[in-house]
Amino acid sequence: MSEIDPQDFGRLTAKVEMLEEQVAEMRADLRAVRDMLNEAKGGWKLMLAVAGFAGTAGALLSKFLVFFQSTPK
Repeated sequence: MSEIDPQDFGRLTAKVEMLEEQVAEMRADLRAVRDMLNEAKGGWKLMLAVAGFAGTAGALLSKFLVFFQSTPK
């Protein structure tokens, strides 16, 4: 087995430390994104409920307007 050059070993050690720092930063970023998505989950449900209610109200209103306009005066 050949010996490892101390300079190469130092460079590799520095690169590994840099990669560990980058992975830690990425982990923190992913946690932030996950937390943001968890918070937005309830907002989407509320928005869909409001949109469903508005669509139903609009459909009923247009149906009744057509009905009232077609009645004899």
